[in-house]
Amino acid sequence: MTNIRVKGVKGGREIDLLAIDPKNGKRYHVEVGINVGKKMPLQDGRQGLASNIEKFENAHVVNKIHEIFGDKEKYNKILVVWDVQNGVIDKAKKHEIEIWYIAERLIELVGAQLGRTSKGSRDDILRTIELMAEIEKIRLKSK
Repeated sequence: MTNIRVKGVKGGREIDLLAIDPKNGKRYHVEVGINVGKKMPLQDGRQGLASNIEKFENAHVVNKIHEIFGDKEKYNKILVVWDVQNGVIDKAKKHEIEIWYIAERLIELVGAQLGRTSKGSRDDILRTIELMAEIEKIRLKSK
């Protein structure tokens, strides 16, 4: 199950992504802290990590997640970023937030796609990853 851009959260809030891994039942609340125009590292402070912590800990957000996942279900909190300044990862861990770097995740996805034979996904994101994998195959052949 994946639910992207969960709306209807009280207080005008929005949740970037909720997902359940069908293989192991793990639940995820993912927020994305990426500005495509500025690949700046996430900073500690009100405009940086503090505002992202608020995205995870806001009472209305937590209530909506419990409504979807169930009150007793534990879930992982993931913040996706370009990069972080020193000290941000440790501070995020204190709030049980795991930091993922977008570049690393994209490389993983392209690498996983390189070995697949199926193509032509109907999902826009998967099609983009397929395209990136094809470009990588061409790049590797030209070396």
